[in-house]
Amino acid sequence: MRTRLLFALALLLGASPAWSADPSTLAERAASIERASTAPDGFRVVVGHLSRELGLGVDVLRAQRLRTSLDWGAIFIANRLAKESGRTFEDVVAEHRSGKPWEQIGRE
Repeated sequence: MRTRLLFALALLLGASPAWSADPSTLAERAASIERASTAPDGFRVVVGHLSRELGLGVDVLRAQRLRTSLDWGAIFIANRLAKESGRTFEDVVAEHRSGKPWEQIGRE
């Protein structure tokens, strides 16, 4: 089970930019990550993988989640968009909360 979860996360989180031409939307990717976090042992696996993928400590990710009330998938997408665009995590989250879809934020 754990191996399948790690494989699924690797496919979801791939090395491509967060707004690449991948057929799935960023919202669908975020939802998939959140679903994976609810699997047995999923929370630990997902948060650990996000930490390594984003280069952020688990404590930073947990604080972001508490501060924003975003799910793990949205935390990942917001951090990737921030990192790849040079904007702050807070700016990306604010744009998304103003109604902009993740893809629009990425294009801008």
